[in-house]
Amino acid sequence: MSSIVCFYGYSLSFGLYYLTHCYFYDTVTVFFDRADMWINCKEKFASDLFEVAGEDRVFHPAKAWIERSKIKVKSEAVKSPVAVRYAFKNYAKGDLYCEDLPVSSFRSDNW
Repeated sequence: MSSIVCFYGYSLSFGLYYLTHCYFYDTVTVFFDRADMWINCKEKFASDLFEVAGEDRVFHPAKAWIERSKIKVKSEAVKSPVAVRYAFKNYAKGDLYCEDLPVSSFRSDNW
């Protein structure tokens, strides 16, 4: 497939990818590359697969809700988050989609 992109100039879309995030007090906003449309969870309005960590680098389950093409994430156990991750387990069946393509698992830290 890479030859199609390199030699013929076609653009291939393989779903959304984590782009960046920002913090506002105790809430993390996650932005995605190629997220022009709505992100959704199949059969529900929020994802159960997000976790956030504070300065202690311990991840805690977090509530995540969708706002159009971005995700807001918050955990009562973390007052000042420094990292966020989604579906970052040995096995996790993702629940976020955009245009019926799954969102890839990701982490914002590099510990």
